[in-house]
Amino acid sequence: MTQDVFPKVPFGIGMASTQGSPPFPVLVFDDGAAVALHSVRGLATELGLTIPTDSVFALLQDWDRHFPALAALVQALAYDDRATGHRGQFAPEDLFQAERLVPEARQMFRIADEGAITLPVSAQTGAYASLYLDERATEAVPAFAVAAVIGRMCRNAQPEEAAAAIAGWTLAIELVRPGTSPLKAHGGPGSMILGPTILPAPFATDFGTGAYRFAAMGNVLSQGTVADWWHGAAERVAALSQDVLLLPGDVVVLAKRPEDSAPTAGAVDMLEAAAPGFGQIKVSLK
Repeated sequence: MTQDVFPKVPFGIGMASTQGSPPFPVLVFDDGAAVALHSVRGLATELGLTIPTDSVFALLQDWDRHFPALAALVQALAYDDRATGHRGQFAPEDLFQAERLVPEARQMFRIADEGAITLPVSAQTGAYASLYLDERATEAVPAFAVAAVIGRMCRNAQPEEAAAAIAGWTLAIELVRPGTSPLKAHGGPGSMILGPTILPAPFATDFGTGAYRFAAMGNVLSQGTVADWWHGAAERVAALSQDVLLLPGDVVVLAKRPEDSAPTAGAVDMLEAAAPGFGQIKVSLK
């Protein structure tokens, strides 16, 4: 029996570290297991697959080639007899420390009803970060969002071309700070929390019907269906591409106004967001 007749195995991809190591890409599965990409490089070579193992950003630079290679590697890990000696590299996802997904991103954008703005890359932080708030940041209000990660150059695109340029999706929490300008409100250091994984777009249809949960110190602030957040995403990314050149590794956050009931960041010490297939954000505020 060939791998083609087996069910496709969905996966996410993130950046992680262990015991202070440099960050590295990991494959993450919906059963809570994960494996470092470099630890199964030997199997990839045996299968004739060329896959960068240094960063998610490197994978995104040629996503049209690297995603099928990753999918073939995952299928082999699940079903191929040649993977037997490599399956011992799997570990619980919790043993990996989530790191920033794409710190090398050249551009980040935020799109909401009031329009689109460019965010400084310094706004990005990881899904398990500890954030130390300055005086103004304590007045920020947390809000749930989702983000598209670009995997193909995109300029003057039609919606169907823009949809094809989206490599995958990740969860986000933003800290909306008081300010007289959009950049002051949304561009503070560490104000855009992303992760912990990117769910490739081909799997988003199935997992998008799942429910997300966004909470502060265990108190639910919002919940609903993940896919509701990317409704109209292709049209929004296409419109953005009329003004800017989107590059592989860029991040486009689809945001909304914070919930009226949301507390200020200074009043809570933990923020969480989770959805099946996407993983969990869990950041502490200090």
